[in-house]
Amino acid sequence: MATDNKISTLIESQVPGYLLEEGPNLVAFLKAYYEWMETTGQVTDASKNHLNNRDIDTTDLNKFYEYFRREVLADFPKEVLADKRLVAKRIKDLYRAKGSTAA
Repeated sequence: MATDNKISTLIESQVPGYLLEEGPNLVAFLKAYYEWMETTGQVTDASKNHLNNRDIDTTDLNKFYEYFRREVLADFPKEVLADKRLVAKRIKDLYRAKGSTAA
């Protein structure tokens, strides 16, 4: 669901006309900066792919799981034999059941 619109292609049309004439190096720098920000793994790329990254089924499991483990699964063993995606999906059910008759 990532958008393919690139900010770097809009730089020349967004800067004032005098910068195009008097500061072509600045314009080239801004364009290169935004091209770099749009590369895989950088901030712009991550924000454009946010909807895919927040879903456990479509995200890069290793990055997400490590963050999720530190935040939510701190008391769980680092290595589990179960499917890590399934553990991440169902942990909320386990925490909700604690202290209830279902537990």
